Amino acid sequence: MALDKDNAIRVSKTFTSPVEKVYAVCADEDFFDFCGVDLDTGTYDFRVGGSYSYTVDETDFVKGQFREIVPNERLAFTWDTMGLDAPTGETVVVLTFASSPAGCVVELEHTGIKHRKTAKAHEAAWIEILEAISEDLG
Repeated sequence: MALDKDNAIRVSKTFTSPVEKVYAVCADEDFFDFCGVDLDTGTYDFRVGGSYSYTVDETDFVKGQFREIVPNERLAFTWDTMGLDAPTGETVVVLTFASSPAGCVVELEHTGIKHRKTAKAHEAAWIEILEAISEDLG
């Protein structure tokens, strides 16, 4: 886990599940449930160029567009939060998946966040999200 001088977030998480299983969770709309959104309020179009948009609560939302989808290897999407204590503006999240002796390693990189306070809040959130996915997978 690291936050560099440009506020880029880099988080690595080892899962005991195989790449295919971890990727499937991250490529599914339920991934955003782990992010704390209300799935009933959103849209999800999982394809390159497709978008997602969800309400977090009455005044907060997250939205973005899928930029790269390489099954079981890589997901890249824009991430834009508004109204939250730590709004980002449009940023980019990249998840990279690799097999490991334990199962799977996910490298998450979140770039383009302008403010350090916002980056720190998102770094903590990504760590919690990956841990929750790991616990859910067992």
